[in-house]
Amino acid sequence: MSASPNPRFLSPASLIFVIVFFAVPAAALWQATLQFRTNLVLVPVYAVLFFRGILPLASGWLFKAFLCVLAWALGARAWIHVIAGGTLLNCLVPREAYFVISVCFAALLGLALLLVLRDGLNLLWKLVRLKLKAILWPANSFWATLALAFAATIPALLGTANGFADPQYTEVSVRLPGLDPKFDGFKIAFLSDTHINQISDYSQVAAYVDEVNLWKPDLAVFTGDLQDGTPDEVGRTVALLGKIEARLGAYACQGNHELYWNYPQWRSFYGQRGITFLDDAAVTIKDEAGAPVLTLTGLEDLATPEQARATLAKRDPALPSVTLAHRPGHAADIDGLTDLVLSGHTHGGLIPGVAQLVAAANQGFVAGRYDLPRGTALLVSRGVSMWMGVPLRLLDPSEIIFITLHPAPPKGK
Repeated sequence: MSASPNPRFLSPASLIFVIVFFAVPAAALWQATLQFRTNLVLVPVYAVLFFRGILPLASGWLFKAFLCVLAWALGARAWIHVIAGGTLLNCLVPREAYFVISVCFAALLGLALLLVLRDGLNLLWKLVRLKLKAILWPANSFWATLALAFAATIPALLGTANGFADPQYTEVSVRLPGLDPKFDGFKIAFLSDTHINQISDYSQVAAYVDEVNLWKPDLAVFTGDLQDGTPDEVGRTVALLGKIEARLGAYACQGNHELYWNYPQWRSFYGQRGITFLDDAAVTIKDEAGAPVLTLTGLEDLATPEQARATLAKRDPALPSVTLAHRPGHAADIDGLTDLVLSGHTHGGLIPGVAQLVAAANQGFVAGRYDLPRGTALLVSRGVSMWMGVPLRLLDPSEIIFITLHPAPPKGK
C-alpha cells in the first residue's frame, strides 16, 4: 500500500483502476434492476464509496482497484441470489452465510453515510477556521477511512444479530368498548410479518409457536406477510403456524407479500391448517356456548378507503369490533368505524432515522399504540421476523404481542 502522490494516469495500473472504477457502478446499475427497485440505493452508495472513499486515498491505483472490487463484493447481498438461486426475499444461501453477507452489506451502507458526514464536518470546519485547507478528518488517509469502516461495522453487526434474533413478547392491555364483562381478560395472540423463507430457522419458529401456546390465547390473529416462497420451498416451516392453539380459532389478513407468492394457493394451504384469511370479510367470534364475543374483520392489502368502509359495514354493530389490516395507514380510513385495528408492515422502522421515513409513508404510524381522533385504537406490530430486503434491526426488536381485552368504562366515567 504505497503512496502515489503523482500517479501516471496512462500507466497500466491507472488504466486497470479506471476500468474497475467505472465497471463496478455499471454492475450496480445492472443488479439494481434484477428484482427490486430498492436495490437502486446501491447506486448512490457506490458513488459515495468510490468518489469520496477510495479515489481520494493517497494509495496506488492497483490498491484502489482492489478496494473497488472489495466494495462490490461487500454489496453482494443484493445479487447473491443470482449465483446461489432463489430470490432476494427467499435466497438459497445457508443462514450462517447470509448473516455474514448481511453484516457486510449493512456496514457498506453505514460507511457511505459516515463518509458523507465526514465531508460535511470537514466543510463546516473550513467555514469555522476560515481556511480552505483546514481538515478535521483527512480523506486521503487509508487509516482514517479504515476507522470509519470499523465504526460502521459495529452497528451493522449488532443490528443484523438483532434481526436474526428471537422475537420478544410484548403484553398489552386494551379496553374495548362494548365488551361483555364476562369476557374480561379475553386473550389475543397477535403475530405479524413472520416472513418465513428458506433461510428461516425451523427450531426458532417452533420455539415461538410453543411460547404462544403456553400463553393459552383465546384467539390468534396474523396481519400478513407470513411467508416468502412457495409451499414446496417453505411449507414445512410455515405449517408450524397452524400448530398455534387458540381456543376460538385463528384468522389472518393478507399482506403485500402474500400477493407475491400465489396467494390463492397459500390461502388454501393456511385454511387446511386452521388459519382463515378474511379478505374484506367479517366474522363473529363466539365462545363454546355460542355467545358472541366480538366481530373480527379483515381487509385486503390493497383495499381502497371505500372498500375498507364497505367491509366494516358488514360487522355486527352491537358487538365490539377488531379489524386486521396489514398496512397501518388503513386505520385512518376506518377511524370511528371499528374499535381496534391491528397492523404490521412497518417492522417498526428497523433503524433510527429510517423509522421516521417509514412513519411518513404510513400516515405517521410505525410501531406501538395510537389513539385516533374518532375513537379507534391502532396497534402496530414491529413484526415477528426480519424482512430479507433489509435484514437488520437497530434498537427495534421483533415482537409477538399478547393482547388482553377488558371492557371499557362507559363514556364520561
